[in-house]
Amino acid sequence: MSAESTSKGNPTRDLAQTIYKDLVVGAAKVSDEGVTMSGNPENMAKLAMKLAEVFTKVEEEIREAGKPSKDTRLDAKSVADWMK
Repeated sequence: MSAESTSKGNPTRDLAQTIYKDLVVGAAKVSDEGVTMSGNPENMAKLAMKLAEVFTKVEEEIREAGKPSKDTRLDAKSVADWMK
């Protein structure tokens, strides 16, 4: 089973994979002698997952804060007040 098929429909995991790839690319150094990595891949995976979870949580909070409240009125006077 490929990584793509297991993460389908899981935006947090998809974001974590993208973050992980970026972390690994930044930490890896390829030379004639071989490949060296300045960080632990397992720690980078944990960091990527935590960053993705936080990002997803904050994004949801922002989305919820932008929704109209139950007291939102759509009459002409209310809309005119918003435009001031």
